[in-house]
Amino acid sequence: MNNPDTSSFAVAILNTIGLESLKDWLFSELAMYWVAALILFPFFSLLMSVDQLISERNRGGLRFLVLRSYRQSIFIGRFLGHLAIQGIFISLTLCITYVFIFLNASDSVMKAITILPIIFINLLIVTIPFIALMSFFSVIMKSVVMAYIMVFVFYLSAKFIIYSVPLLTWVKYAIPGYQLTEMMSQSPQFALMLLWLPILQGVGLLLLGFSLFKRLEL
Repeated sequence: MNNPDTSSFAVAILNTIGLESLKDWLFSELAMYWVAALILFPFFSLLMSVDQLISERNRGGLRFLVLRSYRQSIFIGRFLGHLAIQGIFISLTLCITYVFIFLNASDSVMKAITILPIIFINLLIVTIPFIALMSFFSVIMKSVVMAYIMVFVFYLSAKFIIYSVPLLTWVKYAIPGYQLTEMMSQSPQFALMLLWLPILQGVGLLLLGFSLFKRLEL
């Protein structure tokens, strides 16, 4: 880590949470951001993308839209819209982090610029299955509160199955966020090799959600 004033604090935190490998990062600011972002952005994705279709369907607006547009355009459009929102938030927080790097180590800022796009790609793809999961629940649930409850039940049930039925441990690969702990201990460059899982999860959830949406009575 580059700056001695912040590195000791960052290393202490990383040792506490079992992520000692991140102490080798050139910039402590990016190491801390990497861990925090991998926790917070998936969580924010769940919170912010829950109401992709529910409220509009309850108001009757969705029925009006279906008359003038294809269902797949509506479904995928809502998903991409929420993904774009997450992309904007990720970009803003990366810019803020870059400012801190500039203030602490202005002579090395060019090295940080090469890492930022890789971090952005990782974080954006990581949010895909979480938004897709809420796309699915926004189809089958009739209220936002119930959608939140179902997310909780989904993760609780999946964890119970994984730890209680050894033959079904493969279920963990279908759970959005399964690879996050491993990604935290990797550099963004190596973490790119783990992105196949959230991509497959996102595609699977979107296909499942749309298959239900195209049969949904509005």
